[in-house]
Amino acid sequence: MEASLSGKWVELIHEIAPFVSRMAILFNPQTAPFAQYYLDTFRSAATAFSVDIIEAPVHSKAEIEAFMTKLGHEPGAGIVVMPDTSAVVYRETIISLAERYRIPTIDPLIVFVKDGGLISYGSIILKCFGKRRPTLTAYFEMRNRTSFQFSCRQSSS
Repeated sequence: MEASLSGKWVELIHEIAPFVSRMAILFNPQTAPFAQYYLDTFRSAATAFSVDIIEAPVHSKAEIEAFMTKLGHEPGAGIVVMPDTSAVVYRETIISLAERYRIPTIDPLIVFVKDGGLISYGSIILKCFGKRRPTLTAYFEMRNRTSFQFSCRQSSS
């Protein structure tokens, strides 16, 4: 996924929850060795929106629970979940804790919204006519809203 997406994640959280004054970015350094790729843009966007930054490297379900519980007891928090396999494995925990503590949370993987998360914004690669398309297409889905549907059409040229 494009690094600039982490800036859009901050922007969307700010738009749907303008009360957010602290934004965490949740990731597992073992399953997201590319974290720095997103962190620089995340930091810049958070600064532009005057939001304090919390980097949250977590390694296990217990660490996710402890971090989100602590964050949930402090006002003005929001969470960006980095796209890594650990986030997918623990998505039910992340979703339920975000809901319990009313923490606006965004994730780039559409599976989060399908499993009850608040908002997803990311990129997908379309496969059309048996070939992988080189273009990434942004998708946006929010719980209780209509999601975008994609279709492939053969060009007439």
